[in-house]
Amino acid sequence: MPRGVSTLTITALLAVVACACGGARDDGPFLRPGPLGPDNGGVPRASNRWSSATPASGALAGLPAGLTGQGGRAPLPGARLAGIGAYRAVVVPLGLGTRVPSLTEEVLSGGYFGGPGVVGTLGDALLRESGGAFRLESHVLPPLVNPAAAFDERQPTTAEITALIRRALESWGRETDLGAFDNNGADGIPGSPDDDGTLDLVWVVLEAPHAVPAFTIPDGFEVASAGRRVRTGPVHVLPAAGAVLPDMRIPLEQTLASLGVGPTERFFPAGYPRTVSTLARVRLGWLPVTVFAGQEDRTLADGGAVLLPLADLSVEAGSWLVERMRDQVFTSRIALRPDRHFQVTDSARWERGGEQALPLSYHLGARGPTVLVRWGEEDSAPRVHPGGAYAAAPAPPRAGGTGAPAPRAATRREEAAMTRWLRIGGDSVRVSINGTPLPVP
Repeated sequence: MPRGVSTLTITALLAVVACACGGARDDGPFLRPGPLGPDNGGVPRASNRWSSATPASGALAGLPAGLTGQGGRAPLPGARLAGIGAYRAVVVPLGLGTRVPSLTEEVLSGGYFGGPGVVGTLGDALLRESGGAFRLESHVLPPLVNPAAAFDERQPTTAEITALIRRALESWGRETDLGAFDNNGADGIPGSPDDDGTLDLVWVVLEAPHAVPAFTIPDGFEVASAGRRVRTGPVHVLPAAGAVLPDMRIPLEQTLASLGVGPTERFFPAGYPRTVSTLARVRLGWLPVTVFAGQEDRTLADGGAVLLPLADLSVEAGSWLVERMRDQVFTSRIALRPDRHFQVTDSARWERGGEQALPLSYHLGARGPTVLVRWGEEDSAPRVHPGGAYAAAPAPPRAGGTGAPAPRAATRREEAAMTRWLRIGGDSVRVSINGTPLPVP
């Protein structure tokens, strides 16, 4: 931006602030586009309280102790927030440099953070992935601008960003009651004695000329507001260089991190028809799960999962998770890590008409007990069969011929159903088709 335009821009912003505020505003390092009030980032006049969703997990007996937090009602180890509940997020837009921010409250609220039912937003994605168990309502404050010309020329350091975020929150604490966004107590009144004094979810959308990585300030900040101390939880920094917001997986990942879900547990591989993994949704209480321990076939209902413990390990050390979503079946082989998080080590996705044999031993292979998950074209639901691989009925001889028919080439669907995958780093690598090993790269 030419220097003359930069000066004119900042001068205009200063004029707006001076006219709106009459000199009584905060004298911090930020410029604001207008006065605060009930409709412009001030204290909300009414309290909204959402009822918690019904627990998603059904029969918890027999599940590994570390797999769920009491069916989503209690936080996972190391997390403050439980998987089931309604939460209020505070979004602080912060512009660096002399360019006027493009990401207004309307853009961020209506098109990105949104709320339950606002299609294409973070709130909608969390509502959908959780089956309605996790409801996020976001309140976007008016943008702040730090008009330091130096940030037009260079990328800010992490220390500079952290210091500016602290000052921005302190500035907001002087201008509005941040305790209004602390509303997790039973009475539904924000900032009342039954709230915990902490803002559960805080995002800072950083609009700057130069790209910075997304990161989280884990300890947050404590600021004075309305005569009391208000503490934030972890503050998630969401970069938006050139006013371009990142892929929705970034705030989704930051949310799952706040809920105690580890990096190896959060997502399906890219290209799957849903984003948050079976493992993460079971851990958070978003997906009903039961333990398969009997010797009889079991039907897998839509929107549910079954856990198949490995035979030669403890119940926490290794299992298969099998989930059905409409006409899709997802299988995930999970193992407990030393850090007490789980990791998906083998995964597949297939449709009606397919099947997959799941070995119930630590080492993948043909030896030891297996369970077959099969969904025949004629079946209304997939079935879990204990006791070995499924043996197809032999095809009849061809008319006019004798002996066994010529072998039939596997269809693409059958080949996909019997394909085995291994998770290596962040990628899923195909290691066998129909039992024939392939070289692992």
